[in-house]
Amino acid sequence: MSCCFLRPLRHSTFHVAARFAALGLGLALGALPTRVAAAGAAPASGPVRLILDTDMGNDVDDVLALAMIHALQNEGRCELLAVTLSSPYPLAGAFVDAVNTRYGRPDVPIGVNPRSPVGLSPARDYLPLVQERTTYPHDFDANRAPAALEVLRRTLAAAPDHGVVLLQVGAFNNLRDLLQSRPDAISPLGGEELVRRKVRVLSLMAADFRAQQPKKAEFNVRLDLAAAREVTASWPTPMVWSGWEVGAAVTFPASAIERGLAPGDILREAYQRYRALPHERPCWDLTSVWCMVFPDSDLLTWSAPGRVEMNAEGFTRHVVAEGGRDRVLAITAEQAEQLRQRMAELAVRPPAPR
Repeated sequence: MSCCFLRPLRHSTFHVAARFAALGLGLALGALPTRVAAAGAAPASGPVRLILDTDMGNDVDDVLALAMIHALQNEGRCELLAVTLSSPYPLAGAFVDAVNTRYGRPDVPIGVNPRSPVGLSPARDYLPLVQERTTYPHDFDANRAPAALEVLRRTLAAAPDHGVVLLQVGAFNNLRDLLQSRPDAISPLGGEELVRRKVRVLSLMAADFRAQQPKKAEFNVRLDLAAAREVTASWPTPMVWSGWEVGAAVTFPASAIERGLAPGDILREAYQRYRALPHERPCWDLTSVWCMVFPDSDLLTWSAPGRVEMNAEGFTRHVVAEGGRDRVLAITAEQAEQLRQRMAELAVRPPAPR
């Protein structure tokens, strides 16, 4: 395999403390744990608690990001609390459950959203794998699945204060619904206050921060532009944005799929169904995972704090401002080459023995 194993990441107490301070989290140096606890990406100790909000079925990088999360959980670096679906594909929940089951975690809650984002495209061809083959076991029943909003509120309500990292790698509709939600039997807190109290940081694969703006707004933004603008304007916790240009620079090595996954493996078959090998798909969603679990890694560059502004057409810009809520990621060609090998090794790593 062309991939290399994870090397120790350069780490300094000053560097991590600076990230905390820039996000306004104010942790003392003596309270700093390992390298996973930077930039608000982890609670005071232990693995990074994650909720993945995904449009599984639109692209195959969602599959690889979910696989990477499970591999990192096997290392004790993170914990997948729940998965919520921002797209209404009927088989998306079953597919997520099959991947979770592959890693020995069939009970991770999965929430669905039957409402279609405005700009949604037809699902890709890999989701039917869970219907066609009995080798991908799951027990997901779309007719009995809880709503994404319920799963979000229930998971956050049960979490310690400032204890959850939210990963959004699809449309903004679920997070908009969360912000608008009212107190209920799950929590006496309205959505905005629940987020403010429980979410440490929101990591997004969204927007496009290239100096030369594209002709169209970035895909995840235009899926539900109204929701994207509302979340951008109103989200009450720190946000870290991995724009289109970052994931596009980090392509997944085809050799990792061909040599690291056996024929018939659900990850390999999904990648092949999306597009025939040996294509190398951009790692958009994987970068949003990496920066939260390894926020002090030198393989991504963080902007100064500021504020992301989104106009009526969905185009974005980051305005640097002291004490700002938003950080934007950037990457060089050298960083991209190293990062793709690190992430690929994780995504194709076999499940831990049971």
